[in-house]
Amino acid sequence: MRKHRRLHFISLILVLLSSSSLKAESAINICDRGAIGKKIAALTLAKSCSRVSAEKMGLLQSLDLRGLGLASLPSGIFKGLDSLQTLNLSNNQLVSIRPGSFQGLSSLIVLSLRNNQIEALSVNIFRPLRSLEILDLKKNSIKKIKINSFEGLTSLRELNLSKNKISLIEDDSFLNLLGVKRLYLNKNLISSLSRGLFEGLASLETLYVSNNKIDTINEHAFGGLHSLKRLYIFKNLISSLSTKTFNGLDGLEVLDLKSNKISSLEYRCFQNLTELHSLSLKENSINSVDKNAFYGLGSLKTLNLNGNKIHLVLDETFEGLSLLERLFLGRNQIRFISGSLFSQLGRLKTLGLGDNLIRSLHYESFEGLGSLEGLFLYKNKINFIQKHTFSDLSSLKELSLDDNSISFIEDKSFEALRALKWLDLTGNKLNTITPFMLYGLLSVERLYLGNNQIHAIEDHSFLKFTRLEQLFLGGNIIKSISRSQVGISYYVRVYGVETTD
Repeated sequence: MRKHRRLHFISLILVLLSSSSLKAESAINICDRGAIGKKIAALTLAKSCSRVSAEKMGLLQSLDLRGLGLASLPSGIFKGLDSLQTLNLSNNQLVSIRPGSFQGLSSLIVLSLRNNQIEALSVNIFRPLRSLEILDLKKNSIKKIKINSFEGLTSLRELNLSKNKISLIEDDSFLNLLGVKRLYLNKNLISSLSRGLFEGLASLETLYVSNNKIDTINEHAFGGLHSLKRLYIFKNLISSLSTKTFNGLDGLEVLDLKSNKISSLEYRCFQNLTELHSLSLKENSINSVDKNAFYGLGSLKTLNLNGNKIHLVLDETFEGLSLLERLFLGRNQIRFISGSLFSQLGRLKTLGLGDNLIRSLHYESFEGLGSLEGLFLYKNKINFIQKHTFSDLSSLKELSLDDNSISFIEDKSFEALRALKWLDLTGNKLNTITPFMLYGLLSVERLYLGNNQIHAIEDHSFLKFTRLEQLFLGGNIIKSISRSQVGISYYVRVYGVETTD
């Protein structure tokens, strides 16, 4: 019996010694990892980097190493971080990434290397990161993308290479990135988009190549991008577009070409973009638009041509754009609006024609625009408004006629504008306001008549303006008005003149 007890006691001691030995083995020294080791130690609540729990290291899911002054990542530096999902290495001084630096990070989902000094990407450096979904390399000094730079990133969904110095992308560099949905190449030094450049990006939905030096687009540059929905190519040096420029983009919905060097829109240059919803061509140098330039854009809802040099728009230019809701033609050199120019745009809600050279409005200029809610004609040369000009605009809510030279408004010119809430006639040459001049504006809430030459407002001019809230009259000859005489209630706020009664 005593012998049995002695054996049991010895066994118990051996078990305790064995358990103590295992616990001792699970504490590892990671002081040789420098600042990274200290960060890991702090996250695992270790007293020192010389005794860090391997078990706790293995459970870490996020590691923030921003701004630690890191200049290199030795091979195996992240060993033991088997569960890590997010790694932030931004704002350091990394110049290159060594092979093996990311060994053991098979669970990593997000990797940020933003704002470092990385000049080149070695082949296969990201191969261990088979679970990675987001790779951020923004704001480095990368000059060239080599084939196999992203080898092994089979789970990648987003790749950010913006704000680098990339001037060359080798063929097939993106070949194996079949799952990538967002690619950022903006703010680099890319001068051309070559044939098959984006080959392999079968799932790509958003592509940014803006703020580069692109002057040439190969007719097969976008081949295979059937999933692409949004293409941002603004602020480049593109001077012309052909019928084949956007080959392969039959699913594109948004195309932004603003701030390029395009001087003309040629015959059917967008014909393949049958699903396009939004097209921006603002701030180019367009001076001529072929009457069939927008052929095929039957799904288009927004067209922005602001800030060009367009002086003439042909009657047939917008034919086929029956779904268009927003059209911007401001800051051009347009002198004349024909009677049938917008007649087929029955769904148009916003029309911008401000800052042009328009001198007169045809009585059919806005025919057929029964859905229009906003019409902007500021900063033109208009000198009079004739009756029936706005007769089809029964849904109009905002009308901007400020900074023109209007000296005469024919009686009842605004009669059809029963839904109008905001009318701006600031900065014209009106001298007298009469009841029939503004007749029919039953819903107007804000009326701007400042900076004209108004010296008289006839009796009861505003009597039927029952919803008027604000009236602006500053900068005129007239300095005071009688509320009761002109027909303004006491609830209306009047600016720029004194009121009596």
